[in-house]
Amino acid sequence: MIAGYVREGLSDKAIELFCEMEKDDVIPDVYTITSILHACACSGSLEKGKDIHKYVREHDMDSSLFVCNSLMDMYAKCGSMEDADSVFSHMPMKDIVSWNTMIGGYSKNCLPNKALELFSDMQRKFKPDSMTLANVLPACASLAALDRGQEIHGYLLRHGYFLDQYAANALVDMYVKCGC
Repeated sequence: MIAGYVREGLSDKAIELFCEMEKDDVIPDVYTITSILHACACSGSLEKGKDIHKYVREHDMDSSLFVCNSLMDMYAKCGSMEDADSVFSHMPMKDIVSWNTMIGGYSKNCLPNKALELFSDMQRKFKPDSMTLANVLPACASLAALDRGQEIHGYLLRHGYFLDQYAANALVDMYVKCGC
């Protein structure tokens, strides 16, 4: 039910239902937690998201990659990059989604230098995908970092990501914002 409410854009209803679950002592699983975190992200409910994070820690769910990625996404979308970074730093294992979530969060929360720094760190461990490029190019645009944007453009072409509409749109946006 919670996932259905979230999918239909009824985040407040999803949060209400989760609160009812808590009152009835129903124990949520990983899928319920990730769905309710998405509802918190969509509705900007940072305080409820922090409550969910507390529950996650208390019930040892913070080793789940899916839960951690959802926590970071919720914090980023609610504008709390410090909390997102805390989750990221304590994750026992990270995947491409983890890195993309943080890079995109920094870009969207007006922290372009952090986005580019994390992008550089990521490249030592993972191969960037089209979503990574779509997330980091706005950081280049924010800083008018044309040289860095052109490097990413070259990477995008060499790896066949130019056909991805998100990466291509981010690239055009970067060039326009850099005055080209």
